Amino acid sequence: MRRGILMFSAVFGLVASLACAWLPRLPGFDTSIVTLRSGLAAKSSFSNVFEQESNWTTWVMILPPANGLTLDTARAEAPMNRMDELPYWTAREIAGDDAFRIVTEATGWPMRCMSMTTRAYQDRPAAEYGVWRPFTSKPSSTAPGMFDGVGATRTLRGLALPIGVILPGLLVNFLFFAGLPLGLVSLRAWVIRRRRLADGLCTGCGYDRRAATAARCPECGEA
Repeated sequence: MRRGILMFSAVFGLVASLACAWLPRLPGFDTSIVTLRSGLAAKSSFSNVFEQESNWTTWVMILPPANGLTLDTARAEAPMNRMDELPYWTAREIAGDDAFRIVTEATGWPMRCMSMTTRAYQDRPAAEYGVWRPFTSKPSSTAPGMFDGVGATRTLRGLALPIGVILPGLLVNFLFFAGLPLGLVSLRAWVIRRRRLADGLCTGCGYDRRAATAARCPECGEA
């Protein structure tokens, strides 16, 4: 019985974690208002950095250096440690070379637990990392970006699911959801034991011990 409850809780924790990471990608699901965080752009002179967030998803977009700076000059003026200002799951690479933009999308609740990264180019199809497309193997013909997320039109044909694991977030979400059925079962058992104790019954099996003198229950041996 206990082993079955533990197995059910483990499966429920994993399924619920993946559901909270993948459901926001379905058409019309995640329609909450997006918050644009532009403070990072002022701190990161090597590139324009934008961050968007909804209830289920966070996007980080990195654009090439602005103001006519070359990539080498931008790197010299703003070292790689500037990337520490971004969420830890952001793709640790500076947008440059011929990449038009780099978008990292993380999904999940209560913590972000799955991620996908897209490098968009002006002269060839985008390159995707940590992406599973169950209905098509080809990305959209248009260059993807942050604004393809909340509020954009989505179809199952272009459905892209993140499969890059954010281990700390996945662990927290798994423990959170797996703990829900365990907590409910434990609460139910506690209520039953308290009720039986108040009625003079055995807390283990419910046997009427009001007339019994033995220290243990004659039915199940519960003390």
